[in-house]
Amino acid sequence: MLEYGKVARIKDGEATISFCRRGECDKCRLCEVTKDGASCVLKLPNSLDVAEGDFVKVKICKTSLWRKWTALYFLPLALTAIGAGVGTLMSAGASAILAVAGLVAGLAFAVPIDVCVLRKRKGFKPYIAEMCTEAEYQKNKALPVKNDR
Repeated sequence: MLEYGKVARIKDGEATISFCRRGECDKCRLCEVTKDGASCVLKLPNSLDVAEGDFVKVKICKTSLWRKWTALYFLPLALTAIGAGVGTLMSAGASAILAVAGLVAGLAFAVPIDVCVLRKRKGFKPYIAEMCTEAEYQKNKALPVKNDR
């Protein structure tokens, strides 16, 4: 996705970008929704040295987000199911214990994978792609999301 936003704030090398909220925003949950619910806010590294009030294009890769969430949710869920399945061969108590152990093991693997691998890969995190004009921003801020995986 390519989102058009306005730089609301610069602090400690991070740019806070404000976007008009769209229907896709409810599915993604990557941005923070403002109190009025009309816009979303996303903090990104200020890689293009933008200033407050600048208009920018932000690249958000939906496919990568889907892969990330699949890895983070599927691994603990799969290990929980495996633990429960193996435990049923023994007893009901063992099933519950192995299911919890599978969940803990899944989270123990998923969190470091997220922090150490996925968050460092360029395709898995949004970034400021380029600056744009105010006219481009005004034209595109209310249009349906462009999906350019």
